[in-house]
Amino acid sequence: MLNNIIKNFSKDTINYGLSGAFSKTLSFLLLPFLTQKIPPKELGIFALLSLFTMMLSGLSNLGTLNSLTIFYFEEENSSKKDKLIWTNFIQLFINNFLLVLIITFFSKKLSTIIFGLTIYYELIILSILGLSFNTLSDIFLNYLIILRKSKKYLILNVFKSILFLLLALILVIFLNKGLEGYIFSITISNLFFLTLMLIIVGRKIRFGFDVDKNFKLIRVGFPTIFGLFAFILIDFSDRKIIELFLGLDELGVYTVAYSFGMAALLFTNAFSSTWAPFSNSYINKQSETKQLFPMVFNFYTSLSFVISIIFFFLSKPVIQIFTESSYHSGFMIIGIISLSYLIKGVYMIFLPGIYYNKKLHIQSLIEWFAAILNLGLNFLFIPKLGILGAALATLLSYLSLPILTKLYTNRLLPIDYDWSRLSKNLFVFLICVSIILMNSYYFSLNIIDEFLINSIISLISIAIIFNEPFKEIKKLKKL
Repeated sequence: MLNNIIKNFSKDTINYGLSGAFSKTLSFLLLPFLTQKIPPKELGIFALLSLFTMMLSGLSNLGTLNSLTIFYFEEENSSKKDKLIWTNFIQLFINNFLLVLIITFFSKKLSTIIFGLTIYYELIILSILGLSFNTLSDIFLNYLIILRKSKKYLILNVFKSILFLLLALILVIFLNKGLEGYIFSITISNLFFLTLMLIIVGRKIRFGFDVDKNFKLIRVGFPTIFGLFAFILIDFSDRKIIELFLGLDELGVYTVAYSFGMAALLFTNAFSSTWAPFSNSYINKQSETKQLFPMVFNFYTSLSFVISIIFFFLSKPVIQIFTESSYHSGFMIIGIISLSYLIKGVYMIFLPGIYYNKKLHIQSLIEWFAAILNLGLNFLFIPKLGILGAALATLLSYLSLPILTKLYTNRLLPIDYDWSRLSKNLFVFLICVSIILMNSYYFSLNIIDEFLINSIISLISIAIIFNEPFKEIKKLKKL
């Protein structure tokens, strides 16, 4: 039984990881073609539009994608479970219809505020339409995640990515429609995907509307919207402060190196997609979490240490291969950023106590504490330590999330975790990373010697860290 649970959990995580990796890979492959057809100024406009739609995403989904999972697993009647899905769809359809109307009405004013010109108002309307279509299709993707249909989820997302790629190639590359064609590709692919989700997934869900749950979904989920803004502050405030104290050159180095470190999010997001429905499925059988959750914690933290070691080990050679020499100093922050985003997964592991008790406002408060801490540390560290200070501020703010969450949830869902194993793995990790960084930064070794020494240290550390999980996997196979 336990063996099957772990095996299915691992399979789902891999499928969600592949989905994210495929999408990112296609975007990466498309980038050289886009830069030939879209000038830097228009890519800058797209960056601002992306930030604008990201900020509106919370208002688009009202935080209900979080609360839907809680109420779905709390409900035992299958007919009422189906009603929840359609209730969520109807409420978000109405909400996004109104949101599109409001944004369209104020689009010229918004264009002036964001870009200083009114001419980009049509791009704002296109972007908000694309966001709305994406939010509505996310309901059905969330439903597939709840049902643990990770293979179907993977196939549908691969199709969506290919559809977007084809549209972008036609409109941007062949028809020379520039930024407008690129945003139009996103919007149309999202609309087509929503239609596909309604046909493939929606038609199999019994239609219904639950008036009572309609308001509860919003009441419980809405506080998480504020948490979204907290993460935007954590992930973007350092850019402005670096520009203020260090200048645009250092900001460019930091942005490129940060993007390499963010690759760790592929693993964290894959885990989170699996963990959210898995953990919420125990809302009515919380006694079973005392054995399962510590096991997941051990595997996740061990694997996170291993992944982070790989990032620290590869950071210098990767940035030297893929960037010009002016960006090479950024290698020192890649591993730190990767570790920061991997810690976010530990935070997710500690959240069920908050979700089971529907205290999602506490989650937002914790996230805002981390955001304010990040802001303060950025002002403290960046003038003294440069971009390394910004990376350390990110690490410490993300580290505060699981610490505060665990302290709060101790009374809501008391679970004993193996802290001694975590301490041992952390010690090995810190020794390994310290040697890698000293070899890469302080010692004047030639490239081959540095690579060989760091390889040996990394392999030994990974073997030590993954020794216990490997033994547990062997035991599980015998069950």
